[in-house]
Amino acid sequence: MTPARSSTGNELIHEWAEALSFSAYFGHNWDAFEECLTDTRHPIPATRPSSRTRPG
Repeated sequence: MTPARSSTGNELIHEWAEALSFSAYFGHNWDAFEECLTDTRHPIPATRPSSRTRPG
């Protein structure tokens, strides 16, 4: 995700929802965005390993 792609709040919500594979019930507003981020019943699938690595 690149912040430069989003010029409005709605574009940002849609970009993050797509990137994080939000559930079908996502309502495309800030309240729904927060709900999807904090919903433990439907966790966001891990699609990439963390970019942080431990020193070896």
